[in-house]
Amino acid sequence: MKILTTVFYVVFISTSIKAQATQSAAATANLIIPISITSMEGDLDFGEIILTGSTFTESIDPLNGKRFVITGHPDRNISIVFNPIALVNNSPYYPDETLLFSPEVKQSGGGIIASGDTKILISNGSTGELELWVGGSISIASDQAQGDYVGTFTITVSY
Repeated sequence: MKILTTVFYVVFISTSIKAQATQSAAATANLIIPISITSMEGDLDFGEIILTGSTFTESIDPLNGKRFVITGHPDRNISIVFNPIALVNNSPYYPDETLLFSPEVKQSGGGIIASGDTKILISNGSTGELELWVGGSISIASDQAQGDYVGTFTITVSY
């Protein structure tokens, strides 16, 4: 007679339960073309003006003045800042004499965008290029001193 022996093995499987959570966040980057402004043709030279002993104003139409080209990333709003400036008499006889230059700025297409002391916001369109023309005026007093009046007009652009 055979005796059958059956062996049972009990196996204990140990499992560890882990808690886990997942979250995600978007990572983005917006690469843009830097903004620049280039001085082109034209000038802001009022030329020789004859003093008459009366108060009067001399003007340069922006389209006959100085042209600037702004380039940058397409369809961006651009901040344009400029201010009136004092033209100072270079004569050693009248060093304290000044003339106020009040700028007038037109954009591509010739529309006036601003005059005087200003900060404006305008789109550079789908090409990323915007043309500005600068002109303006000077008011000459009845007792304005003779001489060469000089100043530097600054225009600043930024996104």
